Amino acid sequence: MLKEFKADLDTAFPRYFINMFNMYKKHVAVADLDGANADYTMIINTTFIEPGYNVGISSKRPEAAMDVSIVAKDNPDKVLAKFEITKSPGGSLFGSGYTFKDRVGGCYENAATRLASYFLKKKTF
Repeated sequence: MLKEFKADLDTAFPRYFINMFNMYKKHVAVADLDGANADYTMIINTTFIEPGYNVGISSKRPEAAMDVSIVAKDNPDKVLAKFEITKSPGGSLFGSGYTFKDRVGGCYENAATRLASYFLKKKTF
């Protein structure tokens, strides 16, 4: 289980975040995993995960917290912007999310939605 969690933390959860983040730019990708053509890098540091549970007759929503830093790709030591995302819930109170990956992945989708909404409001992209 720990091995799967570490793999999800490095691959699955970033995909949840990126896919949802990109949905806010009308299907034009603004983020990707390799960032080969990017000028900026978004670094997500997960600071808290409550995985929740769903056993059919009882459930608890997952929740995560993370710090997001945006740095220039050519100078990653210089932080251009920093965001703290707290209490990012995932899943649903009423069903779905039977797997750990889907429940916690929802936390990353929620965080991406909040961050992309902020950027759109501020007209930063």
